[in-house]
Amino acid sequence: MDSALLTLLLNNGYLIIFLLVFLYGPVITYAGGFLASLSLMNVWIVVLVTIFGNIIPDLVLFWIGKTSRTKTINKIADYLHLTAPRRKKIEKLLNKHIIKAVIIFKLIPGLAIPGMVLAGYSKTSTKKFTLISITYNIIAAIVFALLGFYSGIASTLFTTGKNLVIVLIVLVIVIYGLLKYFKNRVE
Repeated sequence: MDSALLTLLLNNGYLIIFLLVFLYGPVITYAGGFLASLSLMNVWIVVLVTIFGNIIPDLVLFWIGKTSRTKTINKIADYLHLTAPRRKKIEKLLNKHIIKAVIIFKLIPGLAIPGMVLAGYSKTSTKKFTLISITYNIIAAIVFALLGFYSGIASTLFTTGKNLVIVLIVLVIVIYGLLKYFKNRVE
């Protein structure tokens, strides 16, 4: 790893995660967990930073959707030719399936920002959305950070294991060759 990049990660790693997790979500959390497996970060601090780095923007975007409903979002809906009945149908579906919607919005890259605004537009209660967002972000942060962490551990074990497998293959070939040689000599 380049020494300048390593220095940057050591000095500002958690801040970088906090700022980027909003845009790249699980990928950044996974990378933070991987770096924790290399002892460059603490996996539990990565989890905490990820949780706050996701919850704060979610709530801000939800609030934007809730407060700018009549002005901005209705103009966008008109531009997209969404009639009032279609808007009502979308709103009703979002209210009914808000948990599924939040999970989909958060997991698919590029959908988090418009998705959280749309959740605010849907008239979902702030309390309900906050509870869903906190629950999802805690679970996702733990899962993706630990996936990254254990992937990092597995990669170091794989490197060690790979060398062991190569040695075993060479030994099997040598033993096979010796057995064949001695078998031919005996006959």
